[in-house]
Amino acid sequence: MGIKSFLVDPNGVLENWDEASPDPCTWSMVTCSADGQVIGLGAPSQGLSGVLAPSIGNLTNIQTVLLQDNNTSGNIPSEIGKLSKL
Repeated sequence: MGIKSFLVDPNGVLENWDEASPDPCTWSMVTCSADGQVIGLGAPSQGLSGVLAPSIGNLTNIQTVLLQDNNTSGNIPSEIGKLSKL
């Protein structure tokens, strides 16, 4: 996903986000549909910092992104505007 590499995760909540894994539906903080599509990222109040990666635009079925009460900064990537289900 590339999203993890843009975030600082001092509490290790994204520790099992392994980009080599064929199934992100097994990762913490990820919600998937019945057919295995990523539809949500939910990591509120987890002490994350950094920026939201442009690669979030690759998650074409995403419906929810919950990152409130973290320390993210920077601009919202323009790619997020292409996510019609968000």
